[in-house]
Amino acid sequence: MKGLRLIVIIGGLVVVLIVLYAAAFMWLFSQFHNQTLSRFTSQLTRIPVPEKTLLIDTLSQVGQQSGNSDHCDYLGALLLKTELSKSDAERYYRDNYKGASQLHFYWTDESHQPGIGAANPTNIFTLNDWVNSKAKDTGANLILYIFEGSMTSAFDYRCS
Repeated sequence: MKGLRLIVIIGGLVVVLIVLYAAAFMWLFSQFHNQTLSRFTSQLTRIPVPEKTLLIDTLSQVGQQSGNSDHCDYLGALLLKTELSKSDAERYYRDNYKGASQLHFYWTDESHQPGIGAANPTNIFTLNDWVNSKAKDTGANLILYIFEGSMTSAFDYRCS
């Protein structure tokens, strides 16, 4: 009887550990990434939109967005329609951005590389829809984004 009771207790503990791990995998670990993503993206989204510029859409996403393997990518992006010159728009955002990540400017109305460059021009899968359709549909001409790739997945299901 003692042996059977011990097996039941150990089996129950194993089941509890599996349930706790699954809960952490589906909720807890992703919450850590969501908090980091919020801080990361706010560096970009809190910049006021300059004059002669319309904010079409924003994007804030964590998950595997470039390449493959077990890692998390952080992306914060703005889809803009601006009448500012390229140099004025880029200068405005560089002067007002205080984050540590590099600012990237993708001008949708400029010609870009054919082939793979046309299919995935920014090398970030998540931005493909903006480049290939939403920018054209809305008249947006600038995608401004910050991206940090290959961060630890910390067992977040979105990053594997």
